[in-house]
Amino acid sequence: MWIQIDEEYLKYLKNNEDARVPNQDYGKHRFKPFFKLFKLKGTDITYVSQVSHPQKRHESIKPNIDFYKIYDDRNELSGVVNLNMMFPVLDKYIIEYDMKMIEERVAFKEGYDFTYYENRLNLYEDIINNVSPIKKNAIEVYTNKYTRNDPRLSSRSLDFKQLEARGIEYELSEILERDDISVRASRRGFKVKIEEEQFNLTYSQVGYLNRFAEQMMNDLMIDNEFEME
Repeated sequence: MWIQIDEEYLKYLKNNEDARVPNQDYGKHRFKPFFKLFKLKGTDITYVSQVSHPQKRHESIKPNIDFYKIYDDRNELSGVVNLNMMFPVLDKYIIEYDMKMIEERVAFKEGYDFTYYENRLNLYEDIINNVSPIKKNAIEVYTNKYTRNDPRLSSRSLDFKQLEARGIEYELSEILERDDISVRASRRGFKVKIEEEQFNLTYSQVGYLNRFAEQMMNDLMIDNEFEME
């Protein structure tokens, strides 16, 4: 259920696309509970969100399609989920955490009682998976970003497709060990630019970026050979 994101991947999204992408590292003995929402069909792109600690301002905010409040057994506000801040992650950069791993992460002293924290995570998991419409709403928030059926919701949401492009850009740069690759979202997928050449990348190819990178470099090599002649 609970995950963390590769820190370098996360930093790349924040530094190169949108600084509003949620933080993950809150210091030693802290664990920000991220979780999966949905996967884009035919790709290895998974959208994720996180349960955030409630702030005073959250008490007056009404629940909405992109904002959900989680209450504990005493009817006290325990956590909130902001779906307008969800973001895409390539599956290879998702790190699965079980309860033992989380306990080791948050324990600040020997004999630390993990029970309260574990119970809270179990509450979150039950509500997210079995009670709330969070995962269904996440798909609607994603779709609305570009259909703009709700302009206000669209304007406060991250640019999901551009974040997808940035994640692909990061992975291609890692595969090819180059820093001159740029990717932008297009109507039917993505435009990949390298050495002044542009290549089309479809969503169905996203799960095979190693193969795409190899073909792209082969095409570049052929083009360069023709230029030399």
